[in-house]
Amino acid sequence: MSQRELVRFDLIQKNTIQNDSLSFQIYPNPLKDNRLYIISTGSGEKHIEIFNVFGEKVVEAFTNEESLQLDGLTPGIYLFQLHQDGQKGLERLVVP
Repeated sequence: MSQRELVRFDLIQKNTIQNDSLSFQIYPNPLKDNRLYIISTGSGEKHIEIFNVFGEKVVEAFTNEESLQLDGLTPGIYLFQLHQDGQKGLERLVVP
């Protein structure tokens, strides 16, 4: 006897999913050479969280740098969440 699971997902057409006041960009997207650059209008420390498609947090980092080394991510689509200066934003990140 086999088990079946129903999985629902929404197709995202744009890189920007949701931004709660924080304006930022990540590049290159798709990721290249495991180095991601983060350009933000904020000035404080960046709190970065990256989630896989199952909602599991796979990366958490605190940095003042404008780039982040992302070794070990398997190919797929991720959600990149940035918290800075009491605001947050969300972007889609593609790892080829």
